[in-house]
Parts: sequence; structure tokens; C-alpha cells
Amino acid sequence: MIYSCQSFCGGWGDRLRGILSVYILALLTNRHFMIDMNYPCEILKKSKNRARLNINTMRSWQTAIRNEIANTIKSKDFVQIWSSYNDIVISTNSDYVTPALHNKFVLNQTRKLLGRLLLAQAAMQTLFAFLFELLFTPSISVRNRLDTILAASRHRHLICLHIRPGKNPTNPFDHAFTGRVNTTKAMLNFTNNYLSNKSS
Repeated sequence: MIYSCQSFCGGWGDRLRGILSVYILALLTNRHFMIDMNYPCEILKKSKNRARLNINTMRSWQTAIRNEIANTIKSKDFVQIWSSYNDIVISTNSDYVTPALHNKFVLNQTRKLLGRLLLAQAAMQTLFAFLFELLFTPSISVRNRLDTILAASRHRHLICLHIRPGKNPTNPFDHAFTGRVNTTKAMLNFTNNYLSNKSS
């Protein structure tokens, strides 16, 4: 099961949603999971005799195709439907974690995956942080830099903000978020209030 992003797949949040969705699908179908990088090291010889299914649910694809895939993952036996394919390549930024885990055809696999977590709690929102930490580990250089920041902020408050109010200049298909004009001010006000309350 391969997550693929060969063109515009949205921002990092969108891509992570797609990656985690394909990861869950790989677990439910008992397949290996891979992320297709734009410039991978060619260390494996490709087999020419493998049946391959390409699924693309990016906005550039027809709504009918996106809806069909979403419906398959939500309510059909996708394990059986995809069983004749050696490789399944999925390009998406959709949340398939939630519908896949609630699909009646894979409930046994879902229960094994969830352990003690209730099925009602099986959703992207509740599993995102856990799955992210499971899949991604910071590099040594990132970890060293983060440790330096955390050590310097020990016994003090550390607040992190991510602000994206406008159009991404590196993505020609991105659009401006006009509804976020006051986001920066609201976040700074929140920070000021937080710091004022903590210091009093």
C-alpha cells in the first residue's frame, strides 16, 4: 500500500492526513506501507509483472471517482476488492481513517488494531497524534535543536504558534484565506492573555 504525492497534494497537514489514511488502510489489509518520495534512491529493481491499482482522490480528479473510493472504503469489502492487486498506490489528502475503521467488513482487524480503545473513539481526531508519533521520528539534528530549545525554556513557559493567513507563494493552486485576516492578532492576543494569567 503506497501513499504517493507526485504533484500538488496540499500543505503538510493535508499530506499527513493522506499518509495516515493510507497507513491505516495498509494495516487493515495486512499490506506493507510505503511513502513514494519524489526523488527516491533507486535501490530496488522494479518488477514488471506486478498488478497495480492507482487511486487518486485529489481535487483534480472527478468527483464521481472520489465518491466511489470513499464509499468503497466506508461500506464495501475493500480487502477483497483489492486482493488481486500486488500494489495499491493512493494519492489523497482525505480522511479515510475514520470510515475505514468503522467499515463492518474489517471490524475484526479494527478491534485487533484498537486494543482497548473503543470503536466509538476510532477517528482521525483521536488517533492522529499516536499514528504520527508511530510513523515519524525526528532526525538527530532536529532532535538536538529541539532539546536545546527545551533545555533553554526549562522552568519557563514555551508557546508555539503556527500562522498561515495567506496564499502559499510556492503553490500556484493555493488560494488566499480571506477569513483568516484577523488570525494573527487573535493568536497574539491569546498568547498575551495566557502569559498575563500565568505570571499573576
